[in-house]
Amino acid sequence: MTDEDARHRALMGSLTAGVTHELSNPLAYMLANIDYVLAELARGASSPATLDECARALTQVKTGTLQLRALTRGLRALAQPTGYVTTLSLSQVIEHALLVTRGTWKHSATVEVDVLAARHVVGDEALVMRWLTRRLLDTLQGLAVLEAPRIVVRTALDGERLLLSVDAGLPLDGAAPSETEPLVLTVARE
Repeated sequence: MTDEDARHRALMGSLTAGVTHELSNPLAYMLANIDYVLAELARGASSPATLDECARALTQVKTGTLQLRALTRGLRALAQPTGYVTTLSLSQVIEHALLVTRGTWKHSATVEVDVLAARHVVGDEALVMRWLTRRLLDTLQGLAVLEAPRIVVRTALDGERLLLSVDAGLPLDGAAPSETEPLVLTVARE
């Protein structure tokens, strides 16, 4: 096993608790809403108010299903083998990385995304996901002593290159953001 493989396995292990929490919440309210609708249908409820409530409950189930689908797509992208370069939607890859890591930062930090809109890049999705996930977790770990830490995901355009970075943003004391080594990606031709 290479050092990269070992680091990747350690990363996956540290994310397990957070991901489990992120899976459990939508599942809990989805099951509760399904139970509610089934109970109402079993009672033969047909009043407009009850049917409206059942429709709202099913809409919440759909929302939870979409959240779980996005999370599992992020996990799949993180766990897939490296070496496949393709055109990626950078905003989608960032969304997936945030979903996968959300359980580790949602109660202790805020994450802001300052990314060029609708930008597509050429890259290896697994490598970009692993880089983003590591940077988010490393930045969060470095902020543990700050009160209300803020993490910022940023992009900057440099000709045909897109520089992706994750940093601590501006702490409350107004100090400069922490320096990180950006990931350099090639802008896809539209």
